[in-house]
Amino acid sequence: MQRNIHILGSTGSIGNSTLKVLSYQLENKINPHNQIKGLYANSSVDKLVEQVKTYKPKYCGLFSIEHIDTLKQKLQEQLTEQEYNDIIVVSGEEEISKVISSEECDLVVGAIVGFAGLKTSLTTLKAGKELLLANKESLVVGGHLIKQALKENKKAKLIPVDSEHNAIFQCLDEKSQQNICFCDLKSAGVNKIMLTASGGPFLHLDLDKFDSISPEMALKHPNWSMGAKITIDSSTLMNKGLEFIEACVLFNCDPDDIQTVIHPQSIVHSGVEYLDKSILVQMGPTDMCVPIAYALNYPERQLSSVDSLDLYKLQGLTFFPVDYDRYPNFALAVESIKLGYTYTCALNAANEVAVEAFLQRRIKYTDIFKYNKLTLEQIKSEGYEKEYFDYSMVEEIDRKAREYCTKFIEYAS
Repeated sequence: MQRNIHILGSTGSIGNSTLKVLSYQLENKINPHNQIKGLYANSSVDKLVEQVKTYKPKYCGLFSIEHIDTLKQKLQEQLTEQEYNDIIVVSGEEEISKVISSEECDLVVGAIVGFAGLKTSLTTLKAGKELLLANKESLVVGGHLIKQALKENKKAKLIPVDSEHNAIFQCLDEKSQQNICFCDLKSAGVNKIMLTASGGPFLHLDLDKFDSISPEMALKHPNWSMGAKITIDSSTLMNKGLEFIEACVLFNCDPDDIQTVIHPQSIVHSGVEYLDKSILVQMGPTDMCVPIAYALNYPERQLSSVDSLDLYKLQGLTFFPVDYDRYPNFALAVESIKLGYTYTCALNAANEVAVEAFLQRRIKYTDIFKYNKLTLEQIKSEGYEKEYFDYSMVEEIDRKAREYCTKFIEYAS
């Protein structure tokens, strides 16, 4: 039976890797029932047009309504009249949400970056669809809402795509996998989750040199090819902090049940320690096509389009504890999940603002932590509840945190 796949954020790193896996499998006659039905971007018109020409989906669209006329114009110019008439162009979150809620959609790859991904993640689950989630912010800012949506629609299904969480997922028993966000790790014999982090490009840089780190330096990740925002977050270890929060939600565990380990080689992608002290980990190439292929074909395993990991070329695997002096943003993320989802939401919002300011050279690298902490303290001082199940209140917390962080930066400059 045909399975209609829609990719939100198709022009980004995860979206491109998903298309690579799907096209490779279709070329090799693997799971021909998987059909690329819809491709959606924020505002990357040219990249989306190229994808439409290559993969010929029935639907395509932009979340940014102001760019939709340009998209239609370029599609008309570069497609034949018949091809253009065969495609349905949708614009804005509301229209895209209607498509992914319809019978034309079975599976959604959620690869939008930032807070913007939460609403479509909730839409997907509430419609009883399968969600391959690469948008960690959905779980960071609204993990409680995601859990609520899964609980209310038993047809809904969620599989994590982030390499670390996908690795943990692979190391769990089937019952735990089938009860994502509600699994009972203790009953499954799990002692703790092991979350690995590369440490980024500044693992060994002298701390007194951090003030002079430039965007160009921070964008040179040693192992992974990612978008600018995620790459900066990886250098500050905020990305791992967000993944720490994500793991708490996905695997229904307390912060104290997670051990975060610096593993510079990024060969061990994460794992699980069981009560008998056996440790199961998932290893593989540093290529997102591997976890994407697993998620797309779960519970089967199929070709991912990447080469095998050459064990003979490995020069050793090393592991270190997290240095909180080097990575204060990570400590801030752990603090926020202990406080509640209101504070994880606020921290995520502040971090998006601060990272953008750093990329624009308006603040120093070390200021990212400074403004994240100031914003979190401001939100804490206002007496908000630990969490809100009203989506509009989650939006309000996000908006307020962005405003505070922006004002702190503007005041300092």
